[in-house]
Amino acid sequence: MIDASNIAELEKQAYRNFERIQKSLIGLYEVLSITYGETSENICFKAGQDNIIGLYENLLELLLNEKGLNHLVRSIKDSKIKLDVTLSEY
Repeated sequence: MIDASNIAELEKQAYRNFERIQKSLIGLYEVLSITYGETSENICFKAGQDNIIGLYENLLELLLNEKGLNHLVRSIKDSKIKLDVTLSEY
């Protein structure tokens, strides 16, 4: 059985993880704007910006979908979903 202190620590960890994800997305945006310049005419900047926004929106939707999220977590634990994504393959 999970006691109250463990639950509190798990909740704190979830908040830390979420904050780190937000900071990482902001960092990606900053790198993108440094690399390509923050102009609407630059197609690479616009595409990167759209992907960062899409990633964040989908993350929020996933977190708010409790039943779906629970099913997803079970599938991950049962190794039914491939987690390792090698970006260089794309």
